[in-house]
Amino acid sequence: TMPSGYSLCCAFVPGEMHAIVGTKGGRLILYKLSTGEILSDIQAHDGALWSLDIRPDGRGFVTGGADKLAKFWDFELVNTKSS
Repeated sequence: TMPSGYSLCCAFVPGEMHAIVGTKGGRLILYKLSTGEILSDIQAHDGALWSLDIRPDGRGFVTGGADKLAKFWDFELVNTKSS
C-alpha cells in the first residue's frame, strides 16, 4: 500500500518495477514498487487526471484530464542493476 491521495487511474511501467498513478488533483506520481518510494510527483493537469495508458512500444504514455487536454509523455527505461 502506498499513499497517493485520491487516485483515479494507474498503470504498470514496462519492466514491472514501477507504477504511475494519476490523481483527482491532476498529479502524476511514479512509484518504485519494491519499496513504495515516490520517485517523481508532478502536476500534470489542471483538474482531475482521468485516464492514463502506456504506449504500445513501452516508451511513453498518454494522459487525459478534466482540463480537456490529452498529453503525451516519453520516458526512457534505464537498467540500474549492477553486474
